[in-house]
Amino acid sequence: MNTLKNILYVVVFILISMSCTEKEPEPKGHPNTLQKLSSGIRKELRRLKDENSWLTLVGLHWLKEGENSFGSDKNNDIVFPENAPQNIGKIVLKTPLLHYRVDEGVNVINEGKLIKEIKLEEDLTGNPTVLDVGSLRWYIIKRAIDMG
Repeated sequence: MNTLKNILYVVVFILISMSCTEKEPEPKGHPNTLQKLSSGIRKELRRLKDENSWLTLVGLHWLKEGENSFGSDKNNDIVFPENAPQNIGKIVLKTPLLHYRVDEGVNVINEGKLIKEIKLEEDLTGNPTVLDVGSLRWYIIKRAIDMG
């Protein structure tokens, strides 16, 4: 009787073990559609990993009308991360115009060239002015009437 009971336990254990195996589900849908979806997902992932995507965003600060100082110093209107220079410069907003002046001794780059001042274009123009200092990069976005 014990032998029969042990055999029954072994059979039940094997049946339970077999039912727990996981098969890869078969893809459903037309192969061309699945390929297009897969390609679209890969393209979106590449876009999200781009150095200018929202995933790399460190901060968003709305500009006030007039002069906006920025840098890592806590007394600036806009405070950048600690690895930024203390005072990077000033963005002057006189709606709808934006102008940027670099503070003395700071190296700000636009399109591979050092700048001292520049008229800024926001993102909705399709060609935003992108500025770099060290490992930081920024540009102005416009949403409704706000710019930041």
